[in-house]
Amino acid sequence: MQAVPLSARKAAGGSSEGYGPFLQLPHFTESVVKKISRKKVRTLQDLLDMKPQEREELLTQVAGFSANESQDVETVIEMMPSISIDITCETEGEEGIQEGDIVTMHAWITLHRGNGLIGALPHAPYFPLEKEENFWLLLADSLSNDVWISQKVNFVDEATAIIAASKAIQELKEGSGC
Repeated sequence: MQAVPLSARKAAGGSSEGYGPFLQLPHFTESVVKKISRKKVRTLQDLLDMKPQEREELLTQVAGFSANESQDVETVIEMMPSISIDITCETEGEEGIQEGDIVTMHAWITLHRGNGLIGALPHAPYFPLEKEENFWLLLADSLSNDVWISQKVNFVDEATAIIAASKAIQELKEGSGC
């Protein structure tokens, strides 16, 4: 099952993204996307790049949202992750990487949300069940479309692991009298 209906993936208003990204926001419909595209907001990134006050004016005056509906959209936008990734590849005992070398890849992923949370359940109105937020790290050749490595990353698990480890350390300290 898709989080966004397949019919919503068609291009809209000159945008190659289609309606899909917008339909993941609360109260958005195809007609709302058409209305805001007339105001030169054609991609989700265009909407995200706006200041919160500008976004509220657009949603209430152009899209016809109530103040509460506009606030719902703002709450979801604050939960949306912004991810940066820093990758290094190296071979042991070698300066460069050559064909046939065994390569170690290190990836540091940093997630930031406007509301400061580490993990959140994504807003997925077209998905019937709660859906965990997952990301996939792929090492691939874009020319041949070959995927060499795929790794699922879940920040909710990381937060849970940190909490569990902190709790275990605290219990260990308490047990040893520290």
